[in-house]
Amino acid sequence: MRSNSKRKDLITAAAFIVDQFGMQKLTLEAVAKQAGVSKGGLLHHFPNKDALIKGMIDKYSENFINGVRGKVSIDQESRGKWHRAYLEATINDVEASNGLVTSYIAALYTDPRLISKLESDYRELHEIMNQDGLDPIKSTIIKIAIDGLWYSEIFNIGKLDNELKKEVITRLKEMINEN
Repeated sequence: MRSNSKRKDLITAAAFIVDQFGMQKLTLEAVAKQAGVSKGGLLHHFPNKDALIKGMIDKYSENFINGVRGKVSIDQESRGKWHRAYLEATINDVEASNGLVTSYIAALYTDPRLISKLESDYRELHEIMNQDGLDPIKSTIIKIAIDGLWYSEIFNIGKLDNELKKEVITRLKEMINEN
């Protein structure tokens, strides 16, 4: 159990460094120092920076997907529940800056192949969403719009002001709930 705790601490430290100081400051030494462990302790869990970034992607992707599943499990409606959960989880992820965005950026900066787990998880999630009872075209438009909101926040390009973003989110919710 302690080993998993240290691994989690190292991943959290790496995400903090990338989020606060940028990718150029992400070094094994910096992560070890931030997590309060020796570099050898870090290397016990992650033999190199790519392994650390992959660990970040895997952890935060799993957290995101589990968050979506958790929201689905408490949604009383059968139609559109995966879309509602995906929208809410995406909004929460952007607002909380909880690591998925940071690890995604770290992977893109280092080696885009590291996001294969994230790609796999999203492909699986989108396949489930295709069975959510919505018209397939409407479903695709909603997914693309949600992803677009996420990407605009990540890269700060085409970012909506807060009022317009709230209106877009409200309209997406309405689209999901329309018959």
